[in-house]
Amino acid sequence: SNSNVQLRNTNSYHTGFIVGYGDWKLGGRYSWKPSSLDVASTDTNHKYSSYDVGLGYNIGPWSLAVSYMREQNGVIDGTGSDSNDVYAFGATYDLGAGLQLYGDLWHAKSSVADAVTTASKNQGTGLITGVRVKF
Repeated sequence: SNSNVQLRNTNSYHTGFIVGYGDWKLGGRYSWKPSSLDVASTDTNHKYSSYDVGLGYNIGPWSLAVSYMREQNGVIDGTGSDSNDVYAFGATYDLGAGLQLYGDLWHAKSSVADAVTTASKNQGTGLITGVRVKF
């Protein structure tokens, strides 16, 4: 329990799945917090939720996947919610002997709920590449 009476205890709930058939895999996840932060007990509109879904395929030494994630967080003591959306594509090539080349291309977009902070909307695209060693 929380010893500060001004704050709430935070509870969160999560569920997810992965199913596969042949070279295909489908996965998803959902998270929900009725109060996303240990905020003052008088604060309102502080719920948080997040979900993502992804689809992957293996073909020979290649593994390919696409995914989407969405997060929403209530504007504390305000109306509406802020959100984040992320779209991603990833590929891995197995070189053998525990070596893999990998790359992820993603695009993220953030939105705010109120007109006062519209200048803080943000988006960006990135690429991550590397070599993975597995023992």
